[in-house]
Amino acid sequence: MKANVLGSLLCAAVMFVLLAGCTAESKTFTGSVTLDGNPLDSAGVKLVSKDSSARGEHFSTTDAAGKFTIQEDPNNPLSPGDYIVVVDKVPQEMGGKSVVPNQYRSTETTPITLTIAPESSEIPPITISSN
Repeated sequence: MKANVLGSLLCAAVMFVLLAGCTAESKTFTGSVTLDGNPLDSAGVKLVSKDSSARGEHFSTTDAAGKFTIQEDPNNPLSPGDYIVVVDKVPQEMGGKSVVPNQYRSTETTPITLTIAPESSEIPPITISSN
């Protein structure tokens, strides 16, 4: 009898944990990119955490207004903190040549960093210059 009660409690606890994980809402983060003051459309954006304990990188693509969203992945959360930003855009009509200066296209050379504040879903605006 005690084994049945313990087994039932254990089963209920496991189900609670599984259901709690399923009902957690993922957060959507929004940001924007401009090049020389103009929205940069169809550009790839990559955020790389400066915190070595972070799980990974986060990617998105800008729309016609230069805006992008990142849907948080529970297995790779977009945690508050400092990030290195990489931006690139290679239009097909330009024969594979990027419109973004080289310095912004690599984690080793980009001068862009930003901070995501706790409880915020806004990514600070990303501004790049062709000069």
